[in-house]
Amino acid sequence: MITERYLPIWGGAENQLHQLTSRLSKAGCEVTILTRRFTPELRKEELIEGRFVKRVGFPGKGLIAEFFFVAGIMAFCFRNARSFDILHSHGALKMGAVVSFLALVLGKKSVVKIATAGHVARLFGAWYRPLALFLIRRIDVIIAISKEIEQEMRVIAVDPSRIVSIPNGVDCSRFAEMEAQHRLHTRYDMGFTPSDVLLLFVGRLVQRKGLDLVLQCWPRLSLRENLHLLIVGSGENQDDSIEQQARDLINRNSLRNIHFLGEVTNPEDYMPVTDIFLFPSRLEGFPNVLLEAMASGLPTVASAIGGTVDLIIDGQNGLLFDRDDSEQMLGKIEMLIEDADLRKRLGKNGRTSVRQNYAFETIAQQYLELYKRLQGQSVASQT
Repeated sequence: MITERYLPIWGGAENQLHQLTSRLSKAGCEVTILTRRFTPELRKEELIEGRFVKRVGFPGKGLIAEFFFVAGIMAFCFRNARSFDILHSHGALKMGAVVSFLALVLGKKSVVKIATAGHVARLFGAWYRPLALFLIRRIDVIIAISKEIEQEMRVIAVDPSRIVSIPNGVDCSRFAEMEAQHRLHTRYDMGFTPSDVLLLFVGRLVQRKGLDLVLQCWPRLSLRENLHLLIVGSGENQDDSIEQQARDLINRNSLRNIHFLGEVTNPEDYMPVTDIFLFPSRLEGFPNVLLEAMASGLPTVASAIGGTVDLIIDGQNGLLFDRDDSEQMLGKIEMLIEDADLRKRLGKNGRTSVRQNYAFETIAQQYLELYKRLQGQSVASQT
């Protein structure tokens, strides 16, 4: 597994890879994770829950650090070529080109998972475009986690037989509904009453995630005495952080009932006690946090982008609004605030659709079958 970031650096892609490798290891796969050593504090080698993690390159950012990261990947793969069968990269399309090159030279199979849409547009302006396209079209399997990404691969003439749709997954045992009495006590412990309506935003506090759209709506929403906004996440160590900007806006306009909870390691304890989940993001692949909220039984209001339109059928298992349209989002939020039965129906339908289609056990099995097919093995012959 090749990824630019891995634990202890957390994010959506890192979370997906961690959960996937855990299940693959239990199924008998030997997994090595090759990643970047961003800071001197990160160890060059370690075991994380039984999986070997190797960090290569020199600490730092920029083109030079990126060059040594790629060089480190190549050196490691050439030295250890006999110890693996498949190279699987996670994230950017350009890393897929690197993996394709290595797989072709070493006689291995290549799998590339594209985390978000938009990589193709950046590729068209790059000087290395012809070489990148040559290599990308020779990747054995490209994982498209959304229809939007699948369409982008078709734009650059990737053979459709090489494109496989496998969405992100969610741990439905961790993210689940909470027993009614426990939910009530937890809300009391947090300082909220049964009549309060709690809106939840979870994500990095950066421009791309759209918290500013929620704050645009809040002057009207906060006219309701019992309405509260809970914000889980921070902008710490983010170059495009809007956290301080958001706090200044709240103070300047005396916006009330907004609660910053910071970064948490247990979002599963917050989701089931709230009433409405807000997902106003501007760019996503197949959003983990939206899967987690729906698995927790939360009715959701989400921007119609990327994988959200694959996941949500508007009015059936959630509500969608046009990206950057704060007025439309406000209308959808008010619809849910005023209709408890609608919240209950959308929450139930959302949880059912996620459990049926995106439980991580199902997703991991799809990857296992893919790897076996690439190796020419019968799925039924190995258990």
